Amino acid sequence: MAYIYMDESWDLGFENIWTKNSKYFTITFLISNDKKDLKLIMKNTYSWMWWKWIRIKESFFHSNKQSILCVKKVLDLCSYRNIKVATLIFDKKKLPYNLKSEKHKLYNLMVWELLKICEQKWFIYHNETIFFIASRRETKKELNIAFLNYIKDITCYFRDFRGQIWIPWIEKWLEVVDAISFSVYKKYESNDSYLYNIIKDKIIFEKFFD
Repeated sequence: MAYIYMDESWDLGFENIWTKNSKYFTITFLISNDKKDLKLIMKNTYSWMWWKWIRIKESFFHSNKQSILCVKKVLDLCSYRNIKVATLIFDKKKLPYNLKSEKHKLYNLMVWELLKICEQKWFIYHNETIFFIASRRETKKELNIAFLNYIKDITCYFRDFRGQIWIPWIEKWLEVVDAISFSVYKKYESNDSYLYNIIKDKIIFEKFFD
């Protein structure tokens, strides 16, 4: 049994990648065989924040809204866990012009590429039950359903594949992959590897999407 938690960092906006929008976009998978292990990461992080009198600024832990110290705590706890991380980085400057108006297609292609790599590299196995949990990025229900149907279609070679889209305050483990994806994003967008270096030993696959 394998759990795949997926989150992305930043946006797929192309209006102005030098001032308004980010230059890079990342999609990250966190792969674990133990759901309880991931639960302990955020439980211990919240306890540590309470002890330090640090408040969560939203109803869930979002790395972009928390201090670097808090994100570091999550990543430190991850570094001791039996997890795998696979990530794709997208450089917006290299996107063909005809795809700029098809953001959903680009997003789906990146997810498909990561799933395919995980299967080919034996990070997940055909005979495993796969639980795929993605962070909700669309507010319209039909778009989320369409994305799940797309995932189910491209993963038909797995024996048992179950896809879900959750809000992070419901599926707390998404907060963990949010922190990991944020650290990868910071490495490329800001040339800042401080957070990335904490978790880099858990990253089994990392490449640019092209």
